Amino acid sequence: MADSGKIIERCELRLEDIVLRDKIDRLINESEKYNVIIPGIIGQERAIESLKVGISINAPNYNVFVCGISGSGRTSTVKDLLKSVKKPRKKLLDRCYVHNFKNPDVPMLIELSVGTGIKFKKEIDSFVTSLRDKIPKLFYRPEYSKERNKLKRKAEKQQSNRVNEFARKLRKDGFVLTEVDSPTGPVPQIAFLQGKKLVDVNSLSGKLKEEEFKILINKHRQKEAELDEIVKEVRRIGKDLEEQSRHLDRNIVERDIDTYIEEIDRKYKNDKIKEFLLGLKSDLLDNVSYFKDEVVTGQQEEDAEEKNQKINELLSRYRVNLILDNSGSEECPIVHETMPTFGRLFGTIDVSQDPSQRVPVSHMSIKCGSLLKADGGFLILNANDLIQEPLVWRMLKRTLKNRKLEIQNIEAPLNINATSLKPEPIEIDVKTILIGDEELYQLLCEFDPDFKKIFKIKSEFDIEMDLNAENVSKYRNFVLRTIKEEHLKKVEDDAIFEIIRYSISKVSDIGKLTTLFSDIADLLREASFVSNENGSDRIRAEDIRGAVRGRERRHSLLKDSIQEEIEKDTIIIETDGKRVGVINGLTVYELADISFGKPVRITAAVAVGREGIINIERQSMLSGPIFNKSALILNGYLQEKFGYDIPLSMNGSICFEQSYGGVEGDSASIAETYALLSAISNVPIYQGIAVTGSMTQKGEVQPVGGINEKIEGFYELIKKRGFNGSQGVIIPRKNIRNLVLRDEIIESISKGEFHIYAISYIDEAIPILMGIDAGEREGNEYKEGTLFALVREKLKHFSAIMKEYK
Repeated sequence: MADSGKIIERCELRLEDIVLRDKIDRLINESEKYNVIIPGIIGQERAIESLKVGISINAPNYNVFVCGISGSGRTSTVKDLLKSVKKPRKKLLDRCYVHNFKNPDVPMLIELSVGTGIKFKKEIDSFVTSLRDKIPKLFYRPEYSKERNKLKRKAEKQQSNRVNEFARKLRKDGFVLTEVDSPTGPVPQIAFLQGKKLVDVNSLSGKLKEEEFKILINKHRQKEAELDEIVKEVRRIGKDLEEQSRHLDRNIVERDIDTYIEEIDRKYKNDKIKEFLLGLKSDLLDNVSYFKDEVVTGQQEEDAEEKNQKINELLSRYRVNLILDNSGSEECPIVHETMPTFGRLFGTIDVSQDPSQRVPVSHMSIKCGSLLKADGGFLILNANDLIQEPLVWRMLKRTLKNRKLEIQNIEAPLNINATSLKPEPIEIDVKTILIGDEELYQLLCEFDPDFKKIFKIKSEFDIEMDLNAENVSKYRNFVLRTIKEEHLKKVEDDAIFEIIRYSISKVSDIGKLTTLFSDIADLLREASFVSNENGSDRIRAEDIRGAVRGRERRHSLLKDSIQEEIEKDTIIIETDGKRVGVINGLTVYELADISFGKPVRITAAVAVGREGIINIERQSMLSGPIFNKSALILNGYLQEKFGYDIPLSMNGSICFEQSYGGVEGDSASIAETYALLSAISNVPIYQGIAVTGSMTQKGEVQPVGGINEKIEGFYELIKKRGFNGSQGVIIPRKNIRNLVLRDEIIESISKGEFHIYAISYIDEAIPILMGIDAGEREGNEYKEGTLFALVREKLKHFSAIMKEYK
């Protein structure tokens, strides 16, 4: 037992192994020598280096994917870095869409220098607005009236001369040209003059000799045919008058607008503007009649309304839709799109969802999206939001790859007012920065062959940084900056210590600090509130601790419920006495807002057989692959340790008692090992010690996660039931650097109420748990009186029984 005592003494941690006060105080004092400028970005040097590469390389497909967890400062870091980029990545342009008179379904894109777009729009809009009043007034000018009347008189004279000449010929042959009323108006008709009386030729049948009547009828038919030709000629003269009038109308309007159109053409010297102006002019001249006498006296009201609507449609057709106005901005565009829907990202074509609304869909319906706003600069997107919309993701890849933006309305097929508009595509150059997590990045790399081709730069944000004086100085400056910006209470020096300790606890590594500064900022806000509640004018150390306790309490309903079930013995956990094949393991519950540890009762049972170790969780399909692997490792350990010259003829079962949910991880593998060794040897285990740690087949103990939560969970139970001075936990020695324990646990350790043992090998914990040496192998057997000797003896006994029954 002398060796056992040395092992226990060597394994038990001393206060200096777990107390951080001296180290943190020293670093805080040393940090004062660093004159660190308050930065916007702390602890992300690697990520910043990658971002700078991605931002600086001005080549296609050098887009950036930023990896990291929420709160690590990904978005704020990206924005801070981009603020230093002043010059646009390419020459900025204003973008307009106008009506395409040659192909109305394909609105024409006009690109202009910065600030020119709004001027062009205002000039065209002013011109178009003036047309409503200007054109009607042109037709009241004396010169127009004079020319119009001249054409009218000429046509009327031609019509009159032709009719009069025909009428004279008719009289020579005894006929007269008359008119009769009809539903459509007066109709010319040829009557026979009998004496002084006009009669219908057909009425003379039987009153004249048959030969005379036939001659008369033939003459009448001949004259009617001539009349038809006269009527056609009169109508032709009328149509000629209409055509001449239209030509006159076009000429008077054309003379008026030509000067203005030529002036704009000379001013902008843009081929597309010239094409648009020529199309506008031609279309306006073709529709000039709508502007004549906009409201005609005696015209039906609905006709006037229809005419007015037509004018509105025409004027809207001539207007300019300035979808991107970069005037007043010479800096690099930086756009953060927080809602990357299809329309907000790529732009859209507004279509009325109400079938009763007669809103025409035209080039004026085209709306700009974030991609176009970011042209020549940077677009920041949340990858997790983006990937929720497969169509958006596919279109984004295509747009970035082809560097062409197509604005469309994806809802068109479902809308009764759908449009077939396909605006001319826009060439863009946008560097896109996606912000997501590592899991999504790996999924995209594996399942999307285009992803790595388009997003060539990866920027990884770390969740921790080294604990040193310089970084402590940066932490202090971050705290001071947050207090100043948010008008929080000032902090005392002891509060800085608590903040640093809290930061270390978040990463569970005494050599690291968390870089989740959003969490630190939240802690300061909550501590300021606690300070108010305590009536203090500053944030003190106890206010920081109070804020941390407040967080735990707000999220600890499940934790307290489990604790209550243990206290009521509904969940059976023994913390004193000795039991064969029973041990307390330590587990961690990881929820969205809190992680906490609780003990779990692990039992083992053995018998003669050939099935080896049976994991009840695995048989019940309650375990995960890592847990199952740990059971196989345990089996390998037993085979090497005790089956070197005999077959292991044993059935052994291991169970997590009162565990009915899923079990995963290998952190209970050494606890399972001790329970099984106890069951085989019939040596009891002290129940006041809980165990956590994983292992190799060689018996080496490996570190596990959640070490602080596990220790705190068992400590709280022991504290509730009362200390007896021999209780504690066994942890892997490699987890010592992860210990960031609460003050009350450290105090209990200093008083000898609670103990923490750290081991590197399975053998080292056996004296602590069972009060017996593990045992060293001497030849083919273990030293008598040791645990391993007892295990070996029992396994040989099992083997003999199996051999006998074979």
